[in-house]
Amino acid sequence: MLTRRIKLTRQRSLPNAGSETLFFTSDGGSRRHPAPIFRPDLVPEFEGETAWFEAVRVPKKGWRILRRVTEHGRPYEEKIT
Repeated sequence: MLTRRIKLTRQRSLPNAGSETLFFTSDGGSRRHPAPIFRPDLVPEFEGETAWFEAVRVPKKGWRILRRVTEHGRPYEEKIT
């Protein structure tokens, strides 16, 4: 299966107002292959507006989030603060 790291950005109904999350968008994409959009119930909770995740391509269903990772692909739990 194809896996990749993607950066998700939270899209809110009223930006910077603490409103509910409508969906998440990812960077990249093109006219023929648009960037995937994720429903909030398919993305693990995180604080802030952006976070990195590892996703897997599921045939005929699109991308599925596996886990949160750092920008460099390491598991988020191992992040050194």
